[in-house]
Amino acid sequence: MVEVYADILRYIFSCTKKYVQEFYPEGRQIWEGVKNDVHCVLTHPNGYEVHQQGLMRQAAVLAGLVPDQEAAFDRISLITEGIASLHYCIDDGVPALALIVRSVYKGKSGRYH
Repeated sequence: MVEVYADILRYIFSCTKKYVQEFYPEGRQIWEGVKNDVHCVLTHPNGYEVHQQGLMRQAAVLAGLVPDQEAAFDRISLITEGIASLHYCIDDGVPALALIVRSVYKGKSGRYH
């Protein structure tokens, strides 16, 4: 199972590398400058415990995201899907939209219609 996850991470990492190198005018130089300092944030199901998180770090090493387990603790951050979705919503402006919707649907009585 770790090998399958490593293959997926390797593929995503190679696509990211390709995107940076091809999209930005000086992408190849940018990649060369950061490739040994990349910090990856990986999400995992809310129920994952230390054992499963360790397997994810092991897969990151096998995939070549980081050179070894020590680097995996320094340059791989693991967060739950719940936290990741919260950050996405905050970054995407969902709370601001919720406040607008709330003010539109809340009547003078302070209750929702």
